[in-house]
This record gives sequence, C-alpha cells and structure tokens, in this order.
Amino acid sequence: MEEAYTDAVRSFATMEGSGQIYSNQTQNSLFDMLGGSPSSNGQTYDVDEFLNLLLGGAQQQPQQQEYNPVDDMLTLLQLLGGYRAIDSGSLENYASQIDRAHVDNAALEYSENNGHKVLSLDEDQWSLINRLALNVWVDDGEGFIDLGVDNIFDFDDDGNLLAEYDNTWVAVNDHVAAYYVDKEEYPSDEAYIIEGYIPVMLNGERANLIVQFTDEDVYGTILGAQKIYEEDVEAKGLVEIEAGDEIDFLCDYYDYDGNFEEVHYLKGTLVVGEEGVSMGVTELDADVLYSYVLTDIYNAQHWTPMLRN
Repeated sequence: MEEAYTDAVRSFATMEGSGQIYSNQTQNSLFDMLGGSPSSNGQTYDVDEFLNLLLGGAQQQPQQQEYNPVDDMLTLLQLLGGYRAIDSGSLENYASQIDRAHVDNAALEYSENNGHKVLSLDEDQWSLINRLALNVWVDDGEGFIDLGVDNIFDFDDDGNLLAEYDNTWVAVNDHVAAYYVDKEEYPSDEAYIIEGYIPVMLNGERANLIVQFTDEDVYGTILGAQKIYEEDVEAKGLVEIEAGDEIDFLCDYYDYDGNFEEVHYLKGTLVVGEEGVSMGVTELDADVLYSYVLTDIYNAQHWTPMLRN
C-alpha cells in the first residue's frame, strides 16, 4: 500500500497537474465565458498557502461547497490514507516551479489597436503559452451549438492577437461540421501536419472522422473514420468512407444558462456519392460567438471573453 500510495501521489503531483491546481483552471466552462470574465472562477494560491493546504493534516476538511481543484486534491489524499506521508521536499520543488510564472487571467481582456480589437500580452506572458486556438459557437435562438476548436488565429504587426473572425468554418461536402483540432506537428518553419476529428454518426454508429491538414493540403483530407464504442475500448485502425455511407454530423448543445444538454444532430444527412467526401469551408449564416483558448506550459487552459459577430 505504501508504494502504491507514493506512486499515486507522484503521478498526481506532476507539473501538469500542479499547474492546473495552482491556476484553478479546469475544462471549458461555457458559463464562465458567457459571463464575460476570463477569471470569474479564478482563485490562486501562493506557495505557502499551497503547501499549507496539502500538508495541513487529515483533520482539515474542505469548507467550500463549490467545485475547487485544491479541495479535490485534499479529498484524493484523504482517500489514499492522509497527507502526512507526502514528501514535503518534492512538493516544495513543485511549488517553487509553479511560483515562477503563471498566466495572469486578469490580462485576458481585449483592447483596441489601430482600429482592431486585440488581445495584448507582454512577452513574458506569451512565453507561457504553447498553444492557441479559436472556439466557435452558434446561438440558434434556444441555446448554443458548439462548433468546436480550430487553430485559426492571426497577429498584428505589434504582436497582438487579432480578435477577429470571418464567420467561416469547417465543412464536409458543404455540410457544416463540428471540428476539434487534436495534434499539431511542425517539422520545419514552412511545413506542418495538423490532425483533428469531426464527431458523426456513420451508418447509425458513433464515430469520429479523422481529418489531416498539411502545408501541401491546406483544405484537408478525411483519412477515414474511427469508431467510438460505449465500453472503454479503443478502436484500432480507420474505417474507409465508401459510396452509399450515411453521415450525420454531431455537436454539443448548451442552454442559455451554460448547462450542457446533450449531443445534437446538425442539420442534414450526407449520403456519400461516388466522388467520396471532401473537406472545405463554408460561411456561417448565423448568430456566431467566438472565444480564444490559450493553453499554457502546464497544460492549463484559459478562455478569453466571448465575442459576438
């Protein structure tokens, strides 16, 4: 039990895990973005507070009713047998690393520069960001359709992120599709390989269309479909898309309070013809909202305030 306990704590206290705990960033919160405040759920701890929370003894119980990653850490340690067996030297090392730099959520506010809306961060803050992407939503009059996340962004001559979006999005044979970027590789300054997925029902079965973009194929190619099983089983290989296949495109749907409702079907079933399937872009004739997702060096995600086109 002692060895298993130590391994569990070490695994949990990686720089990635600790970074998320320290910055109090979790998964995408539509409610937070709709609130217009990039730090509406933010709470940070200095090193002394961080260590005190972790080393304070099993008799201390979390008092907050709201979700708090630090409280979850305390609960995990209690279940594993208490805090006192933790290597405080290792925790101090993690905490000292965390205290060196973190993304200032209060800085994630837009400003104007040369007539454009921009996100302006100093060089130190940008150096903490290792991934940037655009998150797009559609207001359909009853709630919000999540169209996904794509690595679409641009900077002005002053190094500011341009907070502008042209209302174009991923399409398959002219059918709008929710798309999520997944992997990015840059073999050289000019070359890139980007992969993502599109959630679908393929002939009535849950699957993801796997899409690849390269510097030589900027509009992308559908490599095939990866089946999604209800059990915790990973599909091996890709299923080829063939003529006669029926594809229904799926999306996540949220009500106006930011609560996830269920997976919805996007309009229109695609019946694959002899020409197969092809990637493209289409203009969204809808009430569109968008936000930028900044992923820092600890793999914590930070959303800018939502904008509406």
